[in-house]
Amino acid sequence: MINIKKNGVITNSGPNQEWLDKHLAMGTFGCPASQNEDGSWNPAEYSIEEVDDSIKSQDQINMEARAYLASTDWYLIRSLELGPESIPESVLSQRAEARENIK
Repeated sequence: MINIKKNGVITNSGPNQEWLDKHLAMGTFGCPASQNEDGSWNPAEYSIEEVDDSIKSQDQINMEARAYLASTDWYLIRSLELGPESIPESVLSQRAEARENIK
């Protein structure tokens, strides 16, 4: 896994160098990409770190939990029309777990 940090805070994460190269070239991270002489990419105000996937920082846990909550928010909107029973129990319990994991 590769993390992109801005001012020491993880702002994006991706699976591999190919993902990183693609997004750096597109300027995804909010600044123009610059290429080093060795062909690697460096965004100006960002740092790049490779991390062991088996060890997650609290920033990573927070980011994943917030992403899960955002991806399942639509269930809450649907429940306003169809009632609370329209949200699967598994989604409710995973959302509760995600909220507990955010520190």
